[in-house]
Amino acid sequence: MTNAETETTATQNLVRNIGTIVVLAIVLGLAIQLAMMVTGAIGADSVDNVLSETVGNVSWSVIVCFGVTAGTTIRKSTAPVAAVIAFVCAPIALGVAKGAQRGVNELSGVEPEAMTSSLLLIAAVKAVQYGFLGFMLNRLSGRGVDRLLTFMAVGAGAGVTFGLLNVLIRSMTTSLAWSDFAPIAVNELLFPLGCAIAVYVASAAAKAAT
Repeated sequence: MTNAETETTATQNLVRNIGTIVVLAIVLGLAIQLAMMVTGAIGADSVDNVLSETVGNVSWSVIVCFGVTAGTTIRKSTAPVAAVIAFVCAPIALGVAKGAQRGVNELSGVEPEAMTSSLLLIAAVKAVQYGFLGFMLNRLSGRGVDRLLTFMAVGAGAGVTFGLLNVLIRSMTTSLAWSDFAPIAVNELLFPLGCAIAVYVASAAAKAAT
């Protein structure tokens, strides 16, 4: 195989991996929105609110999952580099998601959700959480671990640990009803778990293509 053919194959694999990650992230965002609607009692929100939340969840999912997987499946890198990429992408993803939600709400004439003082603190926690997740998943991939349950355990562990911290931050700055905890728990647990699964699937697809 010539150098030109090798470069073409590498480019095709890169595009395929990016496409795989984006599709998985979109599916993850939609699935979690559905789960949050179920746990939060379907019908409690207006159609416009559901639309804005869906746009926000999908935006968050695409950016943060891309950040977590970038250092592992798109370009081989060390675990610290993967951690930095995910660390930077997480607060960006949160900002884009909140901005997208507000934009949809304003276009539909719905009062945008108020920006709370805890948002910056939550963004910092998210950065550390997904930086840690990117680091650990890169280590698993680098060591040739190919068990889905292992990836899921890392994702669930990050979700539970940092999710509890985020719930504590929210409870200290806003008044949460018991009905609020179920959708929050779904959000905090399933996103890192879903990202871990996405990394596993994207890694397996990349190996199969080589």
